[in-house]
Amino acid sequence: MKTLHIYLLTQILKNLLLTVLVLTFLFLIGNALRDILKLVATHNVPLKTVLNAFAYLLPFVLVYTLPIAFLTSTILVFGKLSSDLELTAIRASGISLTSFIHPVIALSISFCFLCAWVNLDLGPKGRVAFKNILFQAGQKDLKNLIPEGRFITDFPGYVFYVGKIQDDRLSNVLFYQITNGKKMVDIRSASAQLINDPSSETLLLRFFKPTIFTRKSGGISSLYSNTPDSTSQTNNPIPSPDNFQSLSESPSADWRALYTGQLDFPIPRPNSSAFRKAKLSEMTLTQLLKELNSLKLSGLPDADLLPIKIQLHEKLSFSFASLGFTLVGIPLGIQSHRKDTSSGIAIALILMLVYYALLIAAKSLQSFTSLQPHLLIWLPNLIFQSLGTFLIHKKNSS
Repeated sequence: MKTLHIYLLTQILKNLLLTVLVLTFLFLIGNALRDILKLVATHNVPLKTVLNAFAYLLPFVLVYTLPIAFLTSTILVFGKLSSDLELTAIRASGISLTSFIHPVIALSISFCFLCAWVNLDLGPKGRVAFKNILFQAGQKDLKNLIPEGRFITDFPGYVFYVGKIQDDRLSNVLFYQITNGKKMVDIRSASAQLINDPSSETLLLRFFKPTIFTRKSGGISSLYSNTPDSTSQTNNPIPSPDNFQSLSESPSADWRALYTGQLDFPIPRPNSSAFRKAKLSEMTLTQLLKELNSLKLSGLPDADLLPIKIQLHEKLSFSFASLGFTLVGIPLGIQSHRKDTSSGIAIALILMLVYYALLIAAKSLQSFTSLQPHLLIWLPNLIFQSLGTFLIHKKNSS
């Protein structure tokens, strides 16, 4: 039995190493080639910088290639064992399938912790370092400078969030004014614009048709208390409180809702280090937890914290996806009765598409806060693990 287990693990590790190398090379070229060619073409960067860029991006690419590689190697090895009738001979000697595969299950669990280390620490750090190289080389793309998809807390008294950036247009913008740890003003706008005046030391954040929630005890005038004194340089200064109109319905007894056609707000230029910080998908586990606790202390409601919770649970769940992939890959590899590489890769890609489809479906329920969408992120793992366990039991008893 020990000899069989060593043989099985050797085959898994050999295929795993080869698959990781091939997939990592393909993913690395696909993710980095455009940005690095742009560096070389427009900024004439030295070879050392190019090599550093590839090296920093490597851990980020491994986040995705490691689980796929383990799934592919599992399917390939068990497909070959089944095709060569080695598995039939093993079972004819009285060794059950579950006894034979338990070292692979143990290896996949250990592999999950390796994936967690890469996914929760090395990958995000590498991605941030890669983007810093782009920034230092002169890449002034707004997406590299102002992080989308994360709460920005680098300005005392303010918290804001940008869902999407397209050129100078911002979508799904949230803006809060925090006073003494308490939210006093809440601005929400589906569309905004970032206006860049080279002669000014600030950028102008222009909200279009924003809805503004203010505490009745504070009033809209509190919005101006910490505003940088740069509105005199714009053609559209912040409207006076008299220009705001009240909505017919107040959201609560403590809050009143106002709206205006346009609201301009100056912010510091994005050449500061504050705007080069990682967005949520590029944060480590420690950074995500720190961000979550900080925003909780700022008085933000749980619904506004969902993006952080979803990102946190997505990183954790994907780190342990290898176990589900292994449980499903073993019976599918046996069933395929194929030892050719192309069939194994095709099956692995189909399974990955199914996994990501389930993950996207779970993330699409983000607006249904009562369903705890951050916990639904674990649903693809549970489905794969349950299905794999059922198929292995069925194969073992057949």
